[in-house]
Formats: sequence, structure tokens, C-alpha cells
Amino acid sequence: MALIQEKDHPVEAFKHVSLDDEKITSPPVAEKAAVAADQQFPFFGLLCYADGLDWLLMLIPYMWALAIITLPGGMIEITCWMYTSQRQMSRMRMAYLRSVLSQNIGAFDTDLTTANIMTGATNHMSAIQDAIGEKLGHFLSNFSTFLVSIIVAFVCCWEVGMLSMLVVPMLLVVGATYTKMMIDMSMKRIALVSEATTVVEQTLSHIKTVFSFVGENSAIKSFIKCMDKQYKLSKKEAMTKGLGLGMLQIATFCSYSLTVWVGAAAVIDRSAKGGETIAAVINILSAAIYISNAAPDLQSFSQAKAAGKDVFEVINRNPVISYESNGTILEKVIGNIEIRDVDFMYPSRVDKPILRGFSLAIPAGKVVALVGSSGCGKSTVISLVQRFYDPISGEILIDGHNIKELDLKSLRRSIGSVSQEPSLFSGTIMDNLRIGKMDGTDEELVETAKAANVHSFVSKLPNQYSTEVGERGVQLSGGQKQRIAIARAMLKDPPILLLDEATSALDSESEKLVQEALDGAMQGRTVILIAHRMSTIINADKIVVVENGKVAQSGTHEELLEKSPFYSSVCSMQNLEKESDKSEERFTDQVREEQDNGTGTNNEPSSTAHEQEKSLELNPNQPKQEIRKRASAFYRMFLGTFMLEPGKILLGSTAAAISGISKPIFAFYIMTVGIAYFEPDAKRIVGKGQVKVDDKDIREYNLRFLRKQIGLVQQEPILFNLSIRENISYGNEGASETEIVEAAMEANIHEFISGLSNGYDTVVGDKGSQLSGGQKQRIAIARAILKRPVILLLDEATSALDGESERVVMSSLAAKEWKSKEGEPSTKITSITIAHRLSTVTSAEVIVVMDKGEVVEMGSHEMLVASNNGAYSRLYRMQNKGVKD
Repeated sequence: MALIQEKDHPVEAFKHVSLDDEKITSPPVAEKAAVAADQQFPFFGLLCYADGLDWLLMLIPYMWALAIITLPGGMIEITCWMYTSQRQMSRMRMAYLRSVLSQNIGAFDTDLTTANIMTGATNHMSAIQDAIGEKLGHFLSNFSTFLVSIIVAFVCCWEVGMLSMLVVPMLLVVGATYTKMMIDMSMKRIALVSEATTVVEQTLSHIKTVFSFVGENSAIKSFIKCMDKQYKLSKKEAMTKGLGLGMLQIATFCSYSLTVWVGAAAVIDRSAKGGETIAAVINILSAAIYISNAAPDLQSFSQAKAAGKDVFEVINRNPVISYESNGTILEKVIGNIEIRDVDFMYPSRVDKPILRGFSLAIPAGKVVALVGSSGCGKSTVISLVQRFYDPISGEILIDGHNIKELDLKSLRRSIGSVSQEPSLFSGTIMDNLRIGKMDGTDEELVETAKAANVHSFVSKLPNQYSTEVGERGVQLSGGQKQRIAIARAMLKDPPILLLDEATSALDSESEKLVQEALDGAMQGRTVILIAHRMSTIINADKIVVVENGKVAQSGTHEELLEKSPFYSSVCSMQNLEKESDKSEERFTDQVREEQDNGTGTNNEPSSTAHEQEKSLELNPNQPKQEIRKRASAFYRMFLGTFMLEPGKILLGSTAAAISGISKPIFAFYIMTVGIAYFEPDAKRIVGKGQVKVDDKDIREYNLRFLRKQIGLVQQEPILFNLSIRENISYGNEGASETEIVEAAMEANIHEFISGLSNGYDTVVGDKGSQLSGGQKQRIAIARAILKRPVILLLDEATSALDGESERVVMSSLAAKEWKSKEGEPSTKITSITIAHRLSTVTSAEVIVVMDKGEVVEMGSHEMLVASNNGAYSRLYRMQNKGVKD
């Protein structure tokens, strides 16, 4: 039985019926039960045939028989339809999910959004189940009773029966017109429901961003806008439904009057007996009632047809890259990768080429690093190797086989991947680790977790590996999520490992530990590594510089320092105070020389003049000669150092004096912000202490007002499925085009946006899927800049940016005040920056080092580096060591 019929793809309502359904509760059985359930009513009209009491008594047993048949018929009807519809929906949902998971990534970039898929799997499926279940049984029962009533009326009195033949076409025309109009309305309503669902899904998924940018009203306005559209459509739908049912009622009452008139005429003319005429009239009236009862079911069918269009469009969708293809399965993947002259552009941006004639050969067991500016195509290469997309031209070979010829599941099993934005599933930490190796033992998982520096923080959690990570890992920090993702990839033990900014969210100490684990994991594997931290890639066998979708230069770290301006400039920017470090080494050598001459008392190998000065302060009771001796050594060292490079020392001394004066001045001004924190004693959930802004507890502020003064850029950039313009102006809808462009320029993203065919009107896709990590991060930064907040919170705001973009962005964010609008005073800024790259925070007036929720150090970059045994100094040396080596 066809319920849904499209011009291109006919869809059968019972396509998903199984053999079990056919044997136990098949639709034919349900149809027969539905037909039998209500057929006693037309035959009750035969009572009117009784010319006397004897005839009436003779008919009563037959009436009892019909009544008895009704009970099992009704029960079988409802049971069968509901049971078989539920089983069909289970299979349909499985087919739907299987089809969704079989699509290539390009489908999700263009057509399949999260909200649409969720709407299809829930609302649409429910509409179809409602239509092919009880509603269909109800319709068949009423419609079959309508037909039987007409037949019985025809048998009882042919004149009345002939009249019904005139009324039925009118009813069918009205019903068909009504159904067509309701189908059109239902399809529009489904589209509007999907739009409203998208608004809700995006708002709840990005709730922190919504709160931060005080976007609650914006979300409500968007939702109300969708609701207004639905309301207007609902009014049209109500009018259509009322008109359709009204026409059916008119036709019904017309049939009543005509039937009585024709029946009465037949009795007067003696062409029919009174009993026959009344039986025919009753059956015609019954027919009208039952067709009216069947009419509302037509709305359910129209909704199911509209929903089925979207559902079966997905189920019948043939993926460009199919899992079902019988490709070659390699017995053992060695790991030779060759990319030959590949051109590629994303399906959603066919006017924007990403790779142009890209060629690269990677021998098995070698580590190749890709570097380049954000959006140059590095992550695209990794996506192509995993065959998320197929290149427009060119080919990608693994062990000499074109990956298009390989079995897709086998190919992806041989590849381990850690992406820039770690993806965790709702469940426990152990559940997420086990995805890497479903048959792995708990001991294997724990050992791998230790190697990836996961065990250290998991073991401190109350539920340890049974801890729920929350939706998308919301209960964990970015670094914790990243380490779990790394452990998951290591568990897979793949011959090919793809690392896209795998350590970008880690602090230096964790990065060092995880990098050591990755170094071990990379042994004997083919690795493609993407990183903006040069210390992560300098030991790679080959480093490839990617510019404008092509290989610009390649070589080792030392070779590229000589021949690649881009690479050498990035290394130069990340090698913090390289010249200062050299001077420090010369200075330390001079101190050690004094130690060798017996003038120093500090035997630590890292002693400096500063330590010699401390020894004087800490030992005031020493004999005068000893003090003079030490003082003499100190001043000799100071003068000797001055003679090494007098110009630089004089300039440095002047700068130090200015820096010293700036500290108390800054301390005076930061008092106006007055942010204070006290360690909670866990007596209450909120704990003791206060957070103050302008010497006022933040709990005393109006919440919306407070958040309007604060700008936030998070570690994982959050974008909405809107245009770039709408994302930048989110929370600041009144911003002018000039202000939006200026914010984009300050975030170093304007040039990229201008190169897009739709410019600022380009839709970024679901969760910003159309953009690279760095591009998303810069748009998020532009959004914060446009807000012009008094307090700016930067949580790893530049972790996804290349060196040049980071330099430009940090230059804008480091401003002490926002540019003033015409006629308005400029706005001073208080910035709180969280960063693992110390290059991001070196210019901060005050750097606070935290450990386990406590402040362990505080001071300027120079002060903290000077403390050789301090936590900051250790991190600083750790980050610089790789670049210097």
C-alpha cells in the first residue's frame, strides 16, 4: 500500500515490514480486522425491514453475532496497527541513522545540519508512525464502513442508493482538495519547526557564549520570529482545515436532506416500502458520519507525507564516498603516503580553491610536519588522507594504492587522528577511551592513559575513570579533553598517525609529558603533524611550508631556517628573547668565573650576581672582611658585565627603572578594578570569598549589565550557523558595517573574508564547519573586539592561530584602551589572559602562576624569569628549549 508517493522516489509505507510482522501482526491482518470491526453498524439498519415482531425476534441473534465479532475485531485492529507501526519505525530509524553515518563529510557541510537530522529522527518519525499506525487503521475502518453503508443502502432502496452516487463524488473532491492543501501547509510547518529547533539547539549548545555576550534576548527574538511564522501559517492551516471540514459537513447535511426527500418520494409513489426506505436512509446517514470521522485522519497522512519527503530523502541518499563499496583490503598497511598534484575545494565553497596542485611524498615511518598560516590547507590535507572528501583532481596513494580503491572502513581503521578541537562523547572517561580499542582491557586503557598523562588527573577525581564527561566533554578542561583524545588515538595503535594541533590545548609541562608519549607512539609510524608551536615540530624528519594551497618549501628545521622566510620569521617570533638569553649565558659565565676565583659563596651552577647580592642580605653578621670581599666581588662582576656591552646595559638599566616605576603605578590603577579572591573552605557550595569589580561584589550587580561589560574569547571558538556578519555582531546587533569591518581587521580576518564570494554574508555552517580552526578563532576574537568591553577575558584565545596572526591579534588585544567612537570617550581595558604559550603573556603587567587552585607566583615576566627555581621560569625554559636546540 503506498502512503507516500514522490515524483522521483516512490516510498512505500510498509517498506520496513519484516517477516515477523507478516507472520504475527501483518498489515493485511490489521486491514481485515479494521474492516470487520465496524461492519455491524450498517447491518443494524436491517432492523427496519422487520414488518412484525416475529421478524424482529428472528434478527436479534444475528445482531448479537455482529456485536460479538466487534470485540475481537476492534482489539486486533488497534493491537496490530500499533505493534507493526512501532516495529517499522525501529527499522526506519535504523535505516535513517545508517544512511546519515554513511554520508561523506561534504553532505554535512551543505545539507545535513544537526538540527535537521534531529528533527528527522524525532518529529518526522513520530508523524510517520502516527500515520501508518492507529490512524491508518482508524481511516480504513471508517472508510470501509462508509462503502458498506452505501452498498447496503443501494440494496435496500435503489433510488436512495443512486442519490448517494451523486453525493460521493462531491465528498471525494472536497476531501482530495483538503488533503492537498494540508500537505502543502504541513511541509511549510515542518520547515519552520526545523528552523526553530536549530535556534534552540544552537542556543543550548553554546549557552556559555550566549550568556557571555548577553545574547538571551537575541536568541529569544530569533525563536519568537520562528514562532510568528508558525503562528501565521497555523492561522492559514486552521482556516484551511475549517473550510475543508465545513465543506464535508455541508455535503453531509445535503445528503441527509436529499436522502429523506428521495426516500419519502419513493414511499409516496409506492415504489419502495417504508422499512426499506428507512434502512437505506439510515445507511446513507451512517456513510456520511463515517466519512466525516475519516476526514481528520487525512491531516495525519498529509503531515506524514511532508515528513516522509525529508526522511526518505536521507534514507535513499547515495553517498559520494560509500562504505558499502567492495574496495581492496590491505593485509598490512606499511604507511607510505603519496599525494599527487591534488586540487581541492570544499563543496560549500566551490569558488574558493583550497589546494592547488599539492604534491607531497611521505615515506613509511617518517614524521612530516605541515606549517603555514591559518586557512592555508594544512587540515584539509589530513581530511583528504582520511578520505572525508575526494579531491577534485589528482590522487592520494597509500602503499601505492589509490585510496579510492581501498575499503573505506579498513582504510580508516589504519589511521589514528587527534584533531585541533577534541571531540568527546557523553559518557564516562573509560567509555571515551574504549572507543580507541573496543576489545581493550581495563589494564591496557589505564596504561595508555598514563602514557598520555591522563591518569594523573583522572585518579584524583571522585569517580576516576567512571566520571561522566558531559555533553561534548563539558565537565573537563580543554587540556584534559585533548589528553583523553590523544590516549584514544594511541590505543588504536595505527600505522598512520595524524596530529592536527594535538597539543595546542596543553600547558608546557603537560605538553612535554604528552610529547614524550607521542614521540614514543610515533616510532615506526607514518606521522603527519600540524602545529603552530615550533618546539613541537623541529624534530620532524621533514617540515613542509604550505602557502596558498601549495608546497612552498620543505626540508629540516635547519634547512628551512636558511631558505624559508616564513618559517624563519615564525621561529624568530616564538624564540622568546633569544638575544637576552645569550646575554644571560655570558653573564652567568662571568659569575662562574668569579666562583672559580673563590669570591663566590653560592655553589649552585646557576648562580648570578643577584644571588651574590642575596647572600649579603641573608648573612649580616659575617666578619667585615668577608663582607667587603663579597661586596668587592659583586661590584667587580657588575662593572665587568657593564664593560661587555655598555650600550645595551645602559639602555636596559633605563628600561628597568621605567619598568620598576610602572609597577606601583599599575598597582594603583588595578585597585580601581579591585578583583579579589579568597580560598574557599568548602563549608558551602559557593564557598567563602568575594569577586569584586570596582570595589563592589559582582553579586550586587545586575547580571545583564555586568556581562555587557565583559568580553570573552574561549579556548574552543563557538560560532553559530549564521553569516560571518551575524556572528561578529552577535550580542551587538546595532553595530554598523564600518564597526564590523574594523573589528575584523583588528582580528586579522578581514582579508580572508573579503576573498570569499559572499564576503561577510558567507554562512559559516553548523558550528563553523566551513572554516578552519584559526579562522573560527579570529571571528570569535572580532566578536569580542566589537563589543568593546571594559573587562576582556581571553581563555587560550590564540591557541589555534599561526605566529603572524597571533602577533597581529595580540597587538590589538594588548591595547590599553579601545578607540573612541565619535563624540564618546575612549574605554580603558582590564584584560585577564589565560595562555599556555608564554609568548602570549610576556607583555602583561602582572603574570599570576597558579597550581592546584592556588597562586604560587606573581610578578612581571622579567621578575618571574629571574627566579631560576620558580614555576614560571621552569615553564619558560621548557618552551624555549626546543626552539633553541
